Amino acid sequence: MKKREEEMKEEMKRREEEMKEELKKEMTERKEFQAGHFEVSDHSQSVEPPRPPPNTQTSDSGFHIQVDQHGKCIRLMNSSTEDKHLGEWHLDLQVNNKTFMHRFDRSFYLRAGAFVNMWVKGYGPKRSNTDLVWKDLKPWCSGDRLKFSLYSHTGEMQYERSV
Repeated sequence: MKKREEEMKEEMKRREEEMKEELKKEMTERKEFQAGHFEVSDHSQSVEPPRPPPNTQTSDSGFHIQVDQHGKCIRLMNSSTEDKHLGEWHLDLQVNNKTFMHRFDRSFYLRAGAFVNMWVKGYGPKRSNTDLVWKDLKPWCSGDRLKFSLYSHTGEMQYERSV
């Protein structure tokens, strides 16, 4: 009986260590993500739109997309000087040959110089005005081919980027 109790205690201790290690790994990934110019904050008060880092493709439409190296988040930025009403717009992400679509709520605005982080479900910080959950999106790997397409409510493509 004592041997069984000891085995159970050891198993519980092992599981606890695994959970701690997993939490530590997730926190490290978040810190690396934030250090890679993905820091979660509201830039809507910015006077000048942020300059896109090297891993961002620019466009005439004033949109930029950054991609999390761990495959768990996308950042859509409005680098124009005008607020953008993205109500009923949709962002398509093709990962290799599988397409995921996120439709923005009809009241969604992206202020000039601001961004929104779009997280894979189950990842990311608690909700804020700069974070959305893309419910059907799955994490991708560094070798996957990514293609982003942003469409207006009329179906006109506003932005496209391939990674």
